[in-house]
Amino acid sequence: GTAAAPIVIGEYGSGPKPILTSFQAIDKWKPLGDGIFESIDAIDSENVQVLLINGQRQELGRYPNRDTENAGYHTIEEVENNAIKSSQLVSSPNWEGGNIVIRTTDWVINNYSIERHSGDQIKFEGNISPYQAKAGYGFFVSNHLSTLDSYGEWYFNPLTRKIYVFLGERSPNNMEIEVTTLDNLLTKDYRDDNIRIEGLHLRGSNKHIIHLEGGNNIVINQSEIEYAGGDGIYALSVTNLLIENNIVRYIYNNSLNLRYGNDEAIVQNNKISNTATIAGRTKNDDAAGIGIFVGGEKILVQNNSVINTGFNGIQFSGNYINIKNNFVDNYCLIKTDGGGIYTFGGTSYQKYFGRIIEKNIVINGIGDPAGVPKRGVESNQLVEGIFLDDNSNNIDIIGNTVGNTSNSGLKIANGNSITVDNNLFFNNGNGLSLGNSANGNDTRNNLIVNNQF
Repeated sequence: GTAAAPIVIGEYGSGPKPILTSFQAIDKWKPLGDGIFESIDAIDSENVQVLLINGQRQELGRYPNRDTENAGYHTIEEVENNAIKSSQLVSSPNWEGGNIVIRTTDWVINNYSIERHSGDQIKFEGNISPYQAKAGYGFFVSNHLSTLDSYGEWYFNPLTRKIYVFLGERSPNNMEIEVTTLDNLLTKDYRDDNIRIEGLHLRGSNKHIIHLEGGNNIVINQSEIEYAGGDGIYALSVTNLLIENNIVRYIYNNSLNLRYGNDEAIVQNNKISNTATIAGRTKNDDAAGIGIFVGGEKILVQNNSVINTGFNGIQFSGNYINIKNNFVDNYCLIKTDGGGIYTFGGTSYQKYFGRIIEKNIVINGIGDPAGVPKRGVESNQLVEGIFLDDNSNNIDIIGNTVGNTSNSGLKIANGNSITVDNNLFFNNGNGLSLGNSANGNDTRNNLIVNNQF
């Protein structure tokens, strides 16, 4: 396409939005006993990440279940050479071939393949992450047939390509059960420019629903994007990207993930909800479980609502970034040490320019302590309203309203050249926290004026 005549992928005429989906219905089942059913026919995919029953998302089986003690986490007692020990483990069932989900830090929940299980020890493929398991943190097992014991829990066998689901005494014959079969619904590589995606209902993927790499002048508008096993929209080095007036919901990792190089992007007037609300389903390591993540230069994020998010509501990186007039509510649902609006300066100091956080409303940052070592009785959950993490610098925080956060309305950790002016902070554990540690440069040259705490 050209700027004057872009390629348009969208609806025409009147009526409901056209639906693009990878969901495959499963209507033939065989009972295996103990409430478990097996699909008779193989699935048309080597991977399944999302399963719906009657339009409702169901979760991979896990042990222990979420409704048990410590919200379904056992506790690691010893760690050695990518193996954990816990007296809460027993020999049977044997979990070899499944996955172990480990809360390695307050802000990271990682998923590893189980190589061996013997008694109270599980050995796993731990070299894939810089975050190592630690004693005192929690874990659970998933992606194994023997975990199925609660309604809707499921398992996919990649060798037979069959689905197993626990329904108890209910019959699958009266249910609509469907699974995702494609990695992406819409992809674009570096060769293509000037494209409009509009008026579509994109539903169900094993990875990212929309995957964009490179190009210029791409618009995603007036679409519904839901049920992704990875990100809702993933963009890498797309310049002049406009994402506006969309509904994005039920995403396992990041709803909008503009990783880096997305210069002059505009993200506005979107409704983001139910992002990364299930532990163990985000990608591993950092920057996982975020409502809106943007990386690049000259980016505007405005007038979005971000509701019910597993980790940070909005996270940004780069120069000349404006985070404006957004509404962030109910975040850090599966992790802690995050914020409603968050940025990180880096492990070493790098000077940034022209970053503004203005006129946003950020409320209800509670945090999830499950799987984290117990701290003092009086300790707050490490959840902040606006969180400027180590080495953040040159940011103006103006006219925001921040309330009902477990730790701080605003936290500045090793930050400098920060202006905090005319903000309202209410009902937070602390109105303002200024930290100075060995993790970054000294906290210096910050101006804090005209605020209400």
